[in-house]
Amino acid sequence: SLLSPSQSASFFGIFSMPMWLTPFSSLLLTQIIVPQASFIAHLSGIIVGILIGLGLFAWITPFWFVSFFLWSLLFLLVSLKLTTHIPLPFIHLPPEFDPSSTAPSLYG
Repeated sequence: SLLSPSQSASFFGIFSMPMWLTPFSSLLLTQIIVPQASFIAHLSGIIVGILIGLGLFAWITPFWFVSFFLWSLLFLLVSLKLTTHIPLPFIHLPPEFDPSSTAPSLYG
């Protein structure tokens, strides 16, 4: 529908609208029915879907996907180790980064 904007969608034979507008009408309908739903999150999903439809993420091969996933997982685990008391015995940080250490801190 992104590549052929002349298509239209008919709603119960009452009215029709261009196909590219249907995600936004769904967003508005969702906000009317469920006002507590996250408008920004749904709008972000629509924007990312449009970008995927346009082929902007075609360069993401399995190699890049796995690399991004593993780096994200590493950053998540290190962040959990630094900010929570969740035991992660397989992650060892230098004393200057370990909040439970008595060594001098980087932040003074």
